[in-house]
Amino acid sequence: MSSQRTFTSVGDPATDPHLTGEYLRNNPSWHVEFAAWKAANILQLLERKHLHPRTICEVGCGAGEVLRVLHASMDSQCTFYGCDVAPQAIELAKTRECERLSFEVADLGEISTPPFDLMLALEVVDHVEDYLGFLRMLRSRSEWKIFSFSLDISVQSALRGGALRRRRVVHAHRHHFTRKPPCERWKKPDMR
Repeated sequence: MSSQRTFTSVGDPATDPHLTGEYLRNNPSWHVEFAAWKAANILQLLERKHLHPRTICEVGCGAGEVLRVLHASMDSQCTFYGCDVAPQAIELAKTRECERLSFEVADLGEISTPPFDLMLALEVVDHVEDYLGFLRMLRSRSEWKIFSFSLDISVQSALRGGALRRRRVVHAHRHHFTRKPPCERWKKPDMR
């Protein structure tokens, strides 16, 4: 285990919906129904980039179904580790544990781990108050990283009255991201 600077991804533990049980009440499946689709996309990306990780960590693993699907589909030498700050999520994930697949209630920024080959952060960055600090913390934790983001802002959500607000409450998103970073969206167009 290496010594690493401590970073907490939880703003206020007393009000964080992942810790109070509110997230589980609003999302009882913890989004397991999307796991096969997410895992298929990860497998496709790994194949396309000719990557063969031996160790994979999913930070904010939820119920652990994405890692379970990857575990069943990848090389038998690969080990999988999932962590989440939500005890209810890890309780669900623990039912998926097996050889080379483990889960732990942990805030990755507060524990020491050996470096992983691949880090997964799937729809997790939008839940972290200090997302830039979170990304900096992940930088040294693995050689490769795969991120996915919830794209809540769409024409459909803009046209449905209150849709974005409801989504923010149900999914506990602190931030909303779009495909292009702000600096590209706000650039003055070239008029040549």
